[in-house]
Amino acid sequence: MKSILTICIPTYNRSEYLKICLNSIKSNIYGIEDYIEIYVSDNNSNDDTELVVDSFINTGMKIYYNKHKQNIGTELNFISLYEKVNTKYFWILCDDDFILPNKLLNIINILKKDDYGLIYMNQIWYDNIHDIINNFNKFETVEIIDHIDFITKINYWITFLSGIIVNKSIIDKELNLSQYNGTMLNYLIWFLPNIFKSPKNLIIKSVCLGCKANNTGGYMLYRVFGKNFNFILKDMINKKIISEKCIDIINNSLLNDFFPKFINDNNGKFYKENYILTLLPDFWMYKMFWKNIVLKSVLNSLNIRHVN
Repeated sequence: MKSILTICIPTYNRSEYLKICLNSIKSNIYGIEDYIEIYVSDNNSNDDTELVVDSFINTGMKIYYNKHKQNIGTELNFISLYEKVNTKYFWILCDDDFILPNKLLNIINILKKDDYGLIYMNQIWYDNIHDIINNFNKFETVEIIDHIDFITKINYWITFLSGIIVNKSIIDKELNLSQYNGTMLNYLIWFLPNIFKSPKNLIIKSVCLGCKANNTGGYMLYRVFGKNFNFILKDMINKKIISEKCIDIINNSLLNDFFPKFINDNNGKFYKENYILTLLPDFWMYKMFWKNIVLKSVLNSLNIRHVN
């Protein structure tokens, strides 16, 4: 029996989350072990990550574990995992996310039956893991043949790393894996082209993942999801890898739903930046930039409530 899916877990100093992640795989994997390979790529953690992985290996769980001799950075860690994948599909699952009960079997059954360029999965966000109710038995999927329809439905969630399974067999073997390094979105080199290279893609409408809320930061959010994201989109459009329609679909979604949520975010997880100046070059032509970003910023500075 040949493995069909590699679950790749990049990790660094988050052993407690990694334990939850690996435990969710272990509880999901019974009866389908031969279809799945598991790789953990440790970016030179100095906590007890290695002991956590060993504890699962000692229970009989087959995990390929690699600890880098030095921290090579998030993006190179992603690439190191990609290069190890020998299965048709791969899934980069972040160490602070976990698979909900019974979902892995459903996913494997999908991968065995049909070919997709990309599979997107829905998720539930939590602050306390005990707040999640395990009532997610329904499994509903929707097959998308129109590429633009797929982009419209998932829009900026194409950047949600844990929520996407990729068909590696259709990725260009001569691909320059490092061409978007430094953007913090280098993995889009696999995601975006696959949508258009495959006749069809799939959305799993049911909740498959539990994801830790408010557990990211340490970068400039508007630079990454505004300037860097647009750089990648424009580059792929110029190279005729993706459709020109993608950029407006994604940018309008960012302006309507994503960026406004962070304007009043004072939790200190992201680096301070002048978000108006950061977004201006790529978003000035969008009406929602002036309404949802500039106007909201002005009203906030004047302590005036923005009423739609």
